Amino acid sequence: MNNARKWTLLTTYVVAIVVVFLYLLFPSETVKTYIGYRMSGISPEVGFDIDQVRLGIPPGLSLQDLDLHYQGKSAVRFDRMELVPAYLSLFTSDPTVKFTGLLAGGGIKGWTGISESGPMHAQLILDAVQLDQLPVLRTFLPIAIGGAASGELHYDAKGVSQATLKIADCRIAIDPPMMGIKELTFTRMEADAEMNGQEIGIKRVEFNGPQGSGTGSGTLLLRQPMETSRINLTGTIKPHPSMIQSVGALLPKQYLKDGGIPVQITGTLKQPNFSIR
Repeated sequence: MNNARKWTLLTTYVVAIVVVFLYLLFPSETVKTYIGYRMSGISPEVGFDIDQVRLGIPPGLSLQDLDLHYQGKSAVRFDRMELVPAYLSLFTSDPTVKFTGLLAGGGIKGWTGISESGPMHAQLILDAVQLDQLPVLRTFLPIAIGGAASGELHYDAKGVSQATLKIADCRIAIDPPMMGIKELTFTRMEADAEMNGQEIGIKRVEFNGPQGSGTGSGTLLLRQPMETSRINLTGTIKPHPSMIQSVGALLPKQYLKDGGIPVQITGTLKQPNFSIR
């Protein structure tokens, strides 16, 4: 055996031993503490529970059963989350971490820039996330909503977020019923929004389904606690024959003649007020 081969085998053996010891002696509790420290820097109201933290392949972190909390209440639960650094970015002033995860029967992926003051910029992509499996919606919304959500969110260093969202087979339960309607169903719902500071500008909402179709826009002003956030949406709903058959007698005739019902939603997330303008 020549020297070159000996050194190659020896180097491979040493690297293998180091990798094995890294996995066996990986300081998961220390990593959990660090993650908590970074999250508290973003918001003291955000907490988490992680069942296991492991080294992943390729080198990175694998988080099992990650449960994020907001104001002490379960908000989002990931079955698994993989974090892998963009290695070339580690040698720059703008290190970046890529992530993928399993969330509410769907998937999530994206990347975020990291600094000592928190994320500088980020991109988040959702794919077929089941809304009725997200605790945050059950906790902070007065209505039950279901459907498969997909979309993108971009967050820049100035604190401005741009988001697009598409929901397939959307279901919204109404309790108490409004004009005898207990649930609204939409084949498709789409929305574009921008968040700047505490205000979310909902630029466009479009929906279509067996009961009706329509458009809308407005604002959501975030407050603490979250359920006291102020909402102001206006739009037009065009009822389809199935809705006209069930509630047509309760609607002014001019709305049916014009083909559209002007509606407004005001109040808070906890107590929204629905009205016909």
